[in-house]
Amino acid sequence: NQAINQSYKSIDQSYKLIDQSYKSINQSYKSINQSYKSINQSYKSINQSYKSIEQSYKSINQSYKLIDQSYKSINQSYKSINQSYKSIDQSYKSIDQSYKSIDQSYKSIDQSYKSIDQSYKSINQSYKSIDQSYKSINQSYKSINQSYKSINQSYKLMHPI
Repeated sequence: NQAINQSYKSIDQSYKLIDQSYKSINQSYKSINQSYKSINQSYKSINQSYKSIEQSYKSINQSYKLIDQSYKSINQSYKSINQSYKSIDQSYKSIDQSYKSIDQSYKSIDQSYKSIDQSYKSINQSYKSIDQSYKSINQSYKSINQSYKSINQSYKLMHPI
């Protein structure tokens, strides 16, 4: 009877280990989902950054067109020279601002890729945890089977044919 009770206690402990393993698996899947959400957010940030870069280049092109127009205006009329140079100055300031924006966008992209890399590392860690949990479950089931074999052996000893 003591051996049977011990076997049942071992089975109960094994089921508790299995329950803990499933909880660990669920937590790992939650972590994976969160990582994928972070990846999606990072890709959205990257797309936004590329759009900002594209807009900046359009602004640069527009600024160069304004400069060209300003120089044509200088040749056309000396009276508008002063106004044209002011326009050129504004255009160069706009170009400088655009390049600063591009630099910021590239920094944002770099940060996003780093975030993606970190997310993939987290996913890999989660999968490793899941694998370990399944190994623990398999070990628990083996222990349960061994416990049932022990119970059957005990019943056979108690009730020989």
